[in-house]
Order: sequence, then structure tokens, then C-alpha cells
Amino acid sequence: MTSLEHIDLSYNELEEILTTPNESFPLNLTVLDVRHNKLEALPLKELLKANLSRFDLSGNMVKNFSEELSYMIENGTIIEIYGNLCSLNF
Repeated sequence: MTSLEHIDLSYNELEEILTTPNESFPLNLTVLDVRHNKLEALPLKELLKANLSRFDLSGNMVKNFSEELSYMIENGTIIEIYGNLCSLNF
């Protein structure tokens, strides 16, 4: 799975995305689309390891975004967050 660059998990009614210490997102992942699910939180620390150019988590149920999101924005990641129950905490 090292050559995987784009993951589209949109419209799947996902409630969470879990990673374990031995798992993470592919380092060469550039696009992650998880829009229109039921996500309330995301493993942002694990996502920081990937080289995302686009991250779409619009239309979920995320309430708070942490400082990790600001690092992603500073690194040039385009992030779609509309349609969440969110507040930005950075």
C-alpha cells in the first residue's frame, strides 16, 4: 500500500477512523476525502505524517479542530471543513 496517493471514503456513514501505533496513513498520501460521514474526531497526529495536498472532511459532525489542523494548513494542505459543528482551537 506504499503507492496509495488518494483515498475516497466519502458517503460511508463512518463514525470513526482508528489507527494503532503500528498503523498510519501512507506517507505519500496526497488526497483524503472523508466528506459526508458521521465523524466526530480524526487522528490528526497520524495525518500529519502524510503529505496531504487536499483533505475534505466537510459534512461531518466534528465539533473541535485542534492545533494539528493549523500545521496542515501552514504546510499547504487545502482543507474543506464546512458543514461540521465546529470551532477552531488554534
